[in-house]
Amino acid sequence: MEKRAASDPNLEYIIIDTPGQIESFTWSASGQIITESLATSFPTLLTFVADTPRCADPSTFMSTMLYACSIMYRSAIPLCVAFNKTDVTPHEEIAGWMKDFESFQAAMDRKDEAGGGSGYYESLTRSMALTLDEFYAELQTCGVSAATGEGTEGFFDAADKCREEYFEEFAVDLIKKKEERDAKEKVREEEEVKKMTEALGKDLNVGGKGGGEAPATYTPSFHPSPPNPSLYRPLATSPPRLVSLVSLGASSFSSFFPSPSSRSTWVSAARRALEGGINVVDTAPWYGHGTSEEVLGEALEGVPRGAYYIHTKVGRYEADPTKMFDFSRERTRASVGESLRRLKLAYVDLIQVHDPEFADSLDVVLNETLPALDELRREGKVRAIGVTGYPLAVQREILERSTVKIDVSLTYGHACLHDDTLFRLPSPGQDSFHDFCGKRGVPVMSAAPLSMGLLTNGTVADWHPAGPELKAACAEAAELCKARGVDIATLAIRHALADERVPTTLLGMKNEEEVDKALEAAAAGPLEGKEREVLEELIGEGGILAKFRGQQGWDGMGEVEKFRSERAAAQK
Repeated sequence: MEKRAASDPNLEYIIIDTPGQIESFTWSASGQIITESLATSFPTLLTFVADTPRCADPSTFMSTMLYACSIMYRSAIPLCVAFNKTDVTPHEEIAGWMKDFESFQAAMDRKDEAGGGSGYYESLTRSMALTLDEFYAELQTCGVSAATGEGTEGFFDAADKCREEYFEEFAVDLIKKKEERDAKEKVREEEEVKKMTEALGKDLNVGGKGGGEAPATYTPSFHPSPPNPSLYRPLATSPPRLVSLVSLGASSFSSFFPSPSSRSTWVSAARRALEGGINVVDTAPWYGHGTSEEVLGEALEGVPRGAYYIHTKVGRYEADPTKMFDFSRERTRASVGESLRRLKLAYVDLIQVHDPEFADSLDVVLNETLPALDELRREGKVRAIGVTGYPLAVQREILERSTVKIDVSLTYGHACLHDDTLFRLPSPGQDSFHDFCGKRGVPVMSAAPLSMGLLTNGTVADWHPAGPELKAACAEAAELCKARGVDIATLAIRHALADERVPTTLLGMKNEEEVDKALEAAAAGPLEGKEREVLEELIGEGGILAKFRGQQGWDGMGEVEKFRSERAAAQK
């Protein structure tokens, strides 16, 4: 609303419709929060829509006024009573009752004479009129017809008068309340930060050079030996977690990459990773279209639930372009249930919106996907919510617009040898994505230090989105490393893990040998000697990959357009 108001100088009014039942909105906690948030940001009024034909009965009129007054004093903002259905019953006499106590009593007398005004309720109505008259007499009123549109101009006239009341009588108190709430929230946040710091430990080494304490996932009954604390960094979630420098990316447990391994090999690789101290495992329904989650479900059997953090995703599913993406609320909730069944778990530690750039509109992600995940978080089926995708600008927009708390961001391909845009300024005066997230308290994880196979000696998948120039440069870099007696994949992994700004880096590992190499790379620390010299030849001034750094490896939104064309063709 603030963005819309700032961008449209002709915008005068914003109308928000809420549930009519008084207990559904006005007296609910969420209704109070929404009302107060609006009232401390904009001149705000409440419009109480009254049924004019029903209010023609003095007793019904008085109960309506009781409702209206209770709403006004609950919300503490101006209120207008809009008498609807004036095409059926004129509202002037009824509105007159609000200003003239005697005319209301005369209406009650006529009801008595007609034989419908005697009894306890009518006596109570007369007594209420004596009490409430001074409260509702000053309320703004108008008569409208939802059927014909008659009275609309009068409604906006009443709204303008309420706006004046807002500034004259209500704004000061509202702002004072907001300042008091903000002060309390600041104290609460400072206490949370203090608790987080204490939880992480004063001696915790976040650079991967030794010292610190063991992660909460260390389980003596499962892990063969105590973990090396230097191989963990803090992930600033709430509560905070110590996560392994390298995480298991389970996209490799599928046929997505060349030379797939057998299912039993994948299960063994996952077990070796967990036993070796890797405590973050990332998967998705998209990886192998369920295969990755099924493999992990088998691998995790018998592993203590507290020995790892499991991350999965929603939004991307089948190979068929017409069924590949679905960010609806219904599919989101169903997907989490399916993932839990495949993983054989009661909850996941992090659920992520998968490649939201492919949604037809981010409004669907913001209004359906994320609220559905928030519901599941409250239900205990997910512990935290994240977003992952290639275009950093899309994640930035989601984080700016989301009303649902997002705990973690996962990026891929932006912190590798040929692409360091995670830390680059997208434009002058604009924070890097990493710093942007840091200011919002959203830690950033990174994935694909090997750029999905580009920075290896293996075969690059046909679907890889990189252009021919980048592919050729990476192949040349691999040959140079080979000539210098250095493995480019190990070089790329160690270069990524050495960056202390990234808590954990996701790496695909499809067999025990690759797991062992990843653990060795994490323990080796920063590059030195010959490896450092080769790195300079690759990314230093004039290096093979130097000119690609500072720019994204490929056009993420171009991939979106390509997909939409393929989907359109498949739908014909």
